[in-house]
Amino acid sequence: MSSSNEINASKSVWDQKWLPGLVFGLLALIYLLQRNPYAGFNDGMGFLYAAETGFDWATNATSHLLYNNLQHVLVRIFFFLPAVLVLTLFSISCTMGTLYMVYRSSKLLSPQRPGVATLSVIVLGLAFTFWQQTEIIEVYAFNNLIFASYFWAAIQDLICDKRRNYLLVSTMVGIGTLTHIQHILSLPFLMAYLWWPNALTVKQRILGMLPWMALMSILFILPIFTQLNDLQSVFFESKFQSALLGVDLKALLLGFALAVAMLLYNFHLGLLVIGAGWRRLWLQHRSLSIWLSILLLPFMAFAVKYSVNDNHVFYLIPYLILVLPCGLALESWLAKGNPRLNWLVPMGLLLPILAYGMATLLAPQVPQLLAYDQAKAYKGGVAHLLWPGKAWARDPLAVAKRHVETPLAADHVEEWNYEAALSYLIFKGEVPELAAP
Repeated sequence: MSSSNEINASKSVWDQKWLPGLVFGLLALIYLLQRNPYAGFNDGMGFLYAAETGFDWATNATSHLLYNNLQHVLVRIFFFLPAVLVLTLFSISCTMGTLYMVYRSSKLLSPQRPGVATLSVIVLGLAFTFWQQTEIIEVYAFNNLIFASYFWAAIQDLICDKRRNYLLVSTMVGIGTLTHIQHILSLPFLMAYLWWPNALTVKQRILGMLPWMALMSILFILPIFTQLNDLQSVFFESKFQSALLGVDLKALLLGFALAVAMLLYNFHLGLLVIGAGWRRLWLQHRSLSIWLSILLLPFMAFAVKYSVNDNHVFYLIPYLILVLPCGLALESWLAKGNPRLNWLVPMGLLLPILAYGMATLLAPQVPQLLAYDQAKAYKGGVAHLLWPGKAWARDPLAVAKRHVETPLAADHVEEWNYEAALSYLIFKGEVPELAAP
């Protein structure tokens, strides 16, 4: 009897039907309360301007064809709402959809105890970069949703060693390339998935190649007619070509060090859960762990190699893969009948938030970071580096208006996309065209 009670105690939280709804609801509330009320510096300003001015058929690596034009459609449909509100709520919606697909994927690994999949949602949902990209007008929340959907369809097949979703998987990879060219890094996995011996007939393999090839070809067909970019720029901007194609051992070591630092700041003690989960995955689903490694490594290697100043966003897809087996670790711990593990729910929600808050408060005590905080005061100081939420953010349009009258330093102008902000203000009639640079 006591043994039965002990097991029931360990199930008191993780097997309750209300737990996923509670976690999803709390995360949605956090995201809504921390939503950036403004367009945001850097790319957000350019995305807002593009969304309001019309369709954009450029297909270069930084234009994001599908995302840009979907944004424009949303702004037109919801014309009665502020565009910034529409576009940031779209990011939050995409993030919630991503977390739902991660939850469904993680449940596939623990069919006897699906509630433990909620831990993957907590670990990912509060990861710094994932949370940060939810709060702003950016492509990565939408990009995550596309990948998570494709990932879920592939995991379903690999667990049962079937290929029932091969057309869906191929289509989602193609849609992904229209969203962000980073998705071409899925191709080694996709080729292995389609062409694995005895997985599909030759006809099915060829048919499975068509969706992603047809969709990706749009990126090369449009430039022929629009002349908006050359074919090389579909893959990368020329100013980043050396960072991508060159070989620099020092840069690689720095990129690896940054990857480790970002892992630590994103997941904290969650890394212990991730590590234990991958160990359980290797022991219980060895072939699946190999498949996931085939998918993970190209994305991870690219992010390490492409060590530009904002490359932390390129780790988002690896993070979606890394958190998948968190539920396996929790399931094995709960099987030991330790009811204290129920505290992983509140701790999982509170620990990252406390860590980000403490880092943000203590950072200005460091002389170098204090100098940075003062130099970047116009965009919120050091908080924009250490706190993922953006409710505190400054308005780049207000800064741009002041710049028309009192010039900012040249490095500030280049850093936060002043030209797009000024173009937007001219488009809205808030500053005269004479202010154009």
